[in-house]
Amino acid sequence: MRNALYSLALFSLAMSLVACNGIIGDPSGMRGTDVPDGSVDGGGIDGGTPGVCEDDVCLGRSGMPRLTRTQYLYSVRQLFGATVTVDVDRLPADHEAGPFSSNEAVLTTGLDVDLYAEMARSVAQQVVDGDRAFLPCDPADALACAADLVRTITPIAYRRPLSADEESAYVDLLSWVLEQDGFDTALATYVETVLQSPHFVYRIEPAATDEPTRLDGYAVATRLSHFLFREGPDATLIAAAEAGELDTPEGVMAHAATMVDDPRADRTISEFHREWLGVGHLEDVSRLDDALTEEVRDDMRRETERFALEALREDDGTLGTLLTGRWSMLNPRLSGYYGVDGPESGWARTDMGERAGILTTGGVMTAHGSETFTQPVHRGLFVRTRVLCHELRPAPAGAIDEANEAAEELPEDMSDRERLAAITENGVCASCHSLMNSIGYGFEAFDPIGRFRMRDSTGAMLDINGAIEGWDEYETDVDGTFVGAHELGERLAESADVARCVSRQWFRYGTQRAESPEDEAAIEMVYQAFAASGHQIRAAMVAVTGTDAFLYRAPRLSE
Repeated sequence: MRNALYSLALFSLAMSLVACNGIIGDPSGMRGTDVPDGSVDGGGIDGGTPGVCEDDVCLGRSGMPRLTRTQYLYSVRQLFGATVTVDVDRLPADHEAGPFSSNEAVLTTGLDVDLYAEMARSVAQQVVDGDRAFLPCDPADALACAADLVRTITPIAYRRPLSADEESAYVDLLSWVLEQDGFDTALATYVETVLQSPHFVYRIEPAATDEPTRLDGYAVATRLSHFLFREGPDATLIAAAEAGELDTPEGVMAHAATMVDDPRADRTISEFHREWLGVGHLEDVSRLDDALTEEVRDDMRRETERFALEALREDDGTLGTLLTGRWSMLNPRLSGYYGVDGPESGWARTDMGERAGILTTGGVMTAHGSETFTQPVHRGLFVRTRVLCHELRPAPAGAIDEANEAAEELPEDMSDRERLAAITENGVCASCHSLMNSIGYGFEAFDPIGRFRMRDSTGAMLDINGAIEGWDEYETDVDGTFVGAHELGERLAESADVARCVSRQWFRYGTQRAESPEDEAAIEMVYQAFAASGHQIRAAMVAVTGTDAFLYRAPRLSE
């Protein structure tokens, strides 16, 4: 009975401390902070909420993002050490902004709160049982150590200095626990309380006013670190905020340029390309070929990430290299899978003449394939939406029924391409499929699980002639015919439309939200910096941090 009452009392004290800062499941109830600018629902900011242009500052509205799974992982390890295991699959699933993980202004349910509580308990147990190398003090002097812990770790978790009331509340809590049950329980209580605080789980910023508000140095430092390191600001960024070095766009971009060169930015490079190219869900891909094992799928994901890192870190870092490099990053298992001479151990850059840049890595081809039939529709749609940033119109009424009827009447002795054309390139289906199929034909040399081939599933020789063609908003600056993935990659690498799309994708990733019309000037600024650099990817990353969207909060909505 005593243990039950003690646990209840401890829980009540810890929750009262959390309540001083708000409730994890209710971002709109945080005292001293602002509610998200827009409706709070499962999908984030509603699409009807306008952006703002005032006093030469233009930006879309943003909410109060909850940490993504990746940001949560690295933020926990930043606090308590790299050996802490965080099974992010046990956290609430991320929402999305375009292809990217983003939890902007999402509603946290009661079930979500339970999941965060379970994760906090798991981390706390590991911390208590671990080497405690993160501790800034000697636990032999338990009370002094608890106070040091609060003063040194909590500001990192909250990503800003603690108020006197916050520090006092934490110290009072831990002092009470120390008296009742010793340092181990106090340490576990501290970890659980910090990890369930909304000031850790959410990226909380100063309240919006009636006009666009320039963020203070701590908020900018937090945006920078969550963008480029996927964790909270380190001591260098905090010092920069305190010194006023983040008070100008030039100062922010100077720090961003340094951060892009830091190995921690590899997390961002890897995650951006994993999500942009759609290889993060390869485990969910259904294929009939047993050669596509779980291990191969994981290797394919790593191949795409390593390709991006090799292009940006070891090569010239340009969009051209990313889209045209005739090599990939392989280990022995993938080398055998693809049937090429690769490394005997580890990962290494390997010549692959039949490939053409990151778009033709096995993971990308598999993620945008299908069970056994030809893949031009999926792969062409991928290029249109992810590489050209086109939004295709919904299929016209009756399109599916018409395609099914056409398929039933086709003869058996048709190649995959002939069959696809007969089904989709006539009648109501033709207008949209002409945008997708003609691009996708360029990837036909890769089978449904990413391996190079010379014949289709029927045994017919492949026809890899393709075209980029469209009308109105679907026209591009590189429209025309091409042969195979090599020529397609070269065309895309030369395209200003593609470079603009990549700039837009980095803007979405860096701001963790979908753009609004008021953000177009900021996206154009990113593109101009990108183009002026010779399409260096790092230039686009840095340019995002100098935009109004990154440095300001939109004014609160009027009633």
